[in-house]
Amino acid sequence: MTELGDEITRTAGDRQLIIVRDHDGRIKAFDNVYTHRRSKIVEDMPMTDSENVMGIKCPHHLCTYDLDGNLRRTPKISRKSP
Repeated sequence: MTELGDEITRTAGDRQLIIVRDHDGRIKAFDNVYTHRRSKIVEDMPMTDSENVMGIKCPHHLCTYDLDGNLRRTPKISRKSP
């Protein structure tokens, strides 16, 4: 994981993790679970595989998170007026 956006998945105990290198070169880990559906956001990758991404996208509603874990887009979630 030497490049910006490098991403891998790992298991730590009973937790599934997404590990990424952010814009500042730091390595960050996030739970690999979409809170709405309780499913994996990123499918497991073999130990030797990594991906290079600029964000993390949920396969259900296509919500996109940046490399710091902040929600950036929610294209398939309706926005109802009060």
